Amino acid sequence: MQATPVRFDVVDAAKAGAVLFIMLHHFSVYGPLSDAVAEGAPGLTGWLFDYGRLAVQVFLVCGGYLAARALAPDGLLVGSPLLAAVNRYLRLAVPFLAALLLAIAASELAALWMDDDEFISASPRLGQLLAHVALLQGVLHYESLSAGAWYVAIDFQLFALLAALLWFARLARARWAGLREGGTLAVLLLAIASTLWFNRQPGLDDWAVYFFASYAMGVFAYWAGRGLQAAKIAQGLLAACALAGLLLEFRSRVPVALLTALLLNLSHTAALRDWRAPRRVAQLARISYALFLVHVSVYLLVSTVFLHYDLDASVAGGFAGMGIALALSIWFADLFHRRLEAPAAGLRFASARQLAPGKLGLRAG
Repeated sequence: MQATPVRFDVVDAAKAGAVLFIMLHHFSVYGPLSDAVAEGAPGLTGWLFDYGRLAVQVFLVCGGYLAARALAPDGLLVGSPLLAAVNRYLRLAVPFLAALLLAIAASELAALWMDDDEFISASPRLGQLLAHVALLQGVLHYESLSAGAWYVAIDFQLFALLAALLWFARLARARWAGLREGGTLAVLLLAIASTLWFNRQPGLDDWAVYFFASYAMGVFAYWAGRGLQAAKIAQGLLAACALAGLLLEFRSRVPVALLTALLLNLSHTAALRDWRAPRRVAQLARISYALFLVHVSVYLLVSTVFLHYDLDASVAGGFAGMGIALALSIWFADLFHRRLEAPAAGLRFASARQLAPGKLGLRAG
């Protein structure tokens, strides 16, 4: 098999665009600044409210693409799935919990000057905090302490579920030597079930199976770019099933996921293989997780200041506040990434075979 070299500039561009849309979606939904802007531009805020959230599908597909690279770059699971899941938890949870403390502090400060029950989270209870630490707040039906908390939990679930599927496929391949493409088949079957049934059950949106079809589109896009023929076939079958599922129930998130997967596939073609993301775009992609985590807290504090000093009374004030919140969010996310997220990303458990004698299992770098 001749693997095509994989670059991530297109992934970076997709992530950068998606995080901006998510931010603008949240800015258009919550707080006094959104009310002020809605008076002057109701069409814009309405569009961002309805469609900005679809950018989550871009993150899901890109997440599957990068998870395939980490877990099974050539379609077969590499290493321990349990170890991979634990390391994924560390990578997600350390910055997430720090951002959660920031969100709690921001809410407490905002409550002194602002009275907006929909925008300000109540003081957390112990059980609620523990559920967030375990990334189980949605499953256990606790109210999220931050607007992006649900996605962090889903991202971890999806990664762990993919690792489990690939592990079972590896066991099956060891038992039946001819079952080389078992991982592709397992991912495809669950993805088809997701797009035709699980994704049509709103009550399952706290579970990975609800989103797995979008995640799998990214997985297959990566494997296809590596030259795996089975992944190319699986892509076509999943796309056909996703389109058929739209006949059962139209969901705008499905075409967005399909188009994102198509873009990632095109990134392996001659037209985009040598394309390089602009430096600013690459920087925004690098801090996209940090930006996703902190922007609501920054926006809450900016909104509080504008409300307290009656600066949100006009449409111009609303737009100015959103612009300031956007700029401050990017600045603070860059600081958060450099000081906390990037160092935390180096923390991971190593297997016994990777350790020198006398070394601990948790290491950096």
